[in-house]
Amino acid sequence: MNSDYSGYVIYDKEFLNYEGVNLEGRINSESNWERNQVAFWFSKENKLISLLDIDLYTHDECVKFLDVLTKKLGAPEYRYYRDKRERERENPTNYLWEDLINNRTYFLDVARDYETKKYGRAHLYVLKNSNTVLYNTMFDFPAYGYYKAFIKARNEKQSSSYTYQQYVEDRVKAGRGKNETYYSK
Repeated sequence: MNSDYSGYVIYDKEFLNYEGVNLEGRINSESNWERNQVAFWFSKENKLISLLDIDLYTHDECVKFLDVLTKKLGAPEYRYYRDKRERERENPTNYLWEDLINNRTYFLDVARDYETKKYGRAHLYVLKNSNTVLYNTMFDFPAYGYYKAFIKARNEKQSSSYTYQQYVEDRVKAGRGKNETYYSK
């Protein structure tokens, strides 16, 4: 995290309750290492929460969390896959939901074994789109780069109803965008 922000990590089950779902858990009962947690990152400048960071390490809570996120936010606008094989297995490593009404974006990174289908980690970042420093930093991560290009195209079209799927179709029709069809959805 940038030095302009300070954070507070919390393991308390009252903070690890999302939409009525208990996300408390840990891999090692003797330590905080790989323990489910929530962190609030504050801007040192204005003292406002700039980023909500939820980090889960236990499979059952990862499953419940992804389920509750999908129920609350709907299908993700974007899913990223490491390669074609992972896409064929429907094993995305990254999800993105945009909440344009509340001006927030949810970035979820997951690690799941494609053979056992068990999650080893789920890491959610929720941030306000108006925080240009953090918002743009998230799109510097390779998994979200395709979506960054889409946002630029959507802004050029000046249409909030333009979808990522339409963007990929337009790119493929123009003879570009092959990678987006393999690695994202």
